[in-house]
Amino acid sequence: MNAGYAQKKTSVGFSLIPLLLFAALAVCVSCRPDGEAGAGSAGEDVEEKSVSPDGGADEDSAGASGGEKPAESSGAGKTASGKNSGPANPPKERVIPRPKFLRFAATYAAAVSKPDAKSALVLSDESAYADIFGTIMPRIVTTNETDSASRKYDLVFLSGRRFNGDVGKYSEKVSPDGVLASVFDSSKLKAGDFKTMLENFPGDDVRLWMFSKSDWMLVGRFGRTKAKMSDIAEFFGRDEVASEEADRAGCGSMQDVLANYVARREELLPVFSGADLKGSIAPQHFMLEKIPPFDWVDPDGLDKDVLESISSLIHDRQYWRRVIVEAEVVSYDKNRVDQSIAMWRDAMKHNPYDTMLRERLYRMGVNAKVFRDLGKFAEAANCYEIMLAIRPDDNRVGEEYVALLKQLGKGEFASEVLKKLNERGNKPTEKKRSRYDVK
Repeated sequence: MNAGYAQKKTSVGFSLIPLLLFAALAVCVSCRPDGEAGAGSAGEDVEEKSVSPDGGADEDSAGASGGEKPAESSGAGKTASGKNSGPANPPKERVIPRPKFLRFAATYAAAVSKPDAKSALVLSDESAYADIFGTIMPRIVTTNETDSASRKYDLVFLSGRRFNGDVGKYSEKVSPDGVLASVFDSSKLKAGDFKTMLENFPGDDVRLWMFSKSDWMLVGRFGRTKAKMSDIAEFFGRDEVASEEADRAGCGSMQDVLANYVARREELLPVFSGADLKGSIAPQHFMLEKIPPFDWVDPDGLDKDVLESISSLIHDRQYWRRVIVEAEVVSYDKNRVDQSIAMWRDAMKHNPYDTMLRERLYRMGVNAKVFRDLGKFAEAANCYEIMLAIRPDDNRVGEEYVALLKQLGKGEFASEVLKKLNERGNKPTEKKRSRYDVK
């Protein structure tokens, strides 16, 4: 993806709390803006194999980050003297629970790919997927592979190595005009492996979706029948779909779900000829600068003015997703860390439900809690500072940051931060949760 989105809409200056930026230099820090532990530490262990002392149940205020880290620290991972702090490796046996909003996003994206489905087969190692499908597509979902042996389904949804390892087998269960969806972890894939997966994925029309840096989904459509926009609109009008929980999960509207769409197979394959795509893959490799047409959707049945309104909202969500992805690339330059945080903050202001950005915050919060558990309070403080710079109205993070400053013996500074938070109408209390929490 070419750079340039940052210069078009985002503002580099912070109207936030100058104290928070100052604090990044006032304490010893090692949490990258994208949530990874500092250079030389086990950043991936923090992200993928560790969890907060309380089990990481706070899905949004728990944090966000992700995946491959550059060889050099971003600069946010240094002390005031410019030296890396080198935190100890968090315990490897701990496991981070996946945020529920990511499961919602994948489920809804698969559902809108076949909104008129009369039958669905859901096979996953995680029961949460079956639960969500059972709620939004009641009475048509099968989760027992044995019961499905002789049937074909309008929608087949796969998640987990056990099922994704044999998509060819499960494609035989898809009806002639049905859809096959497969959610996978892209952080484990090299470019060559993903190219092979993309080339061989079953379906006459194959599309890529991204819900986070590493939660991706391929959708293969059989036949040439397009999903009707009117059917998608009707899907979101159902009582079981338009729930408060779905809204908090960022799936309450068509435009929020379609923000996760990337491109079709034919648009993605040329990317692999690029000289810079030989190792691991990342969103910026496949997020095309030009916002893709939704040519798999048939606009028939929707009034022109309604269609134009929806298209404008989808375009806006897609734009800010590109800003989020570009901000990560910017963050790898240690001289532009403040700019990347400003870009993420602008994106959060315009689309607070974007799953890719929220997942970053989720894992950054997990890092903060793990650092606290290990007694690495200064490193944890830096994570809180960055989270508040991106999302200044997060009550839970503000509360935890103030408490941590007091633990560090910075009571006077904590009082100043608390005063600033209160001035913004952000009054932390032990009972009040983040407005974006998903239970």
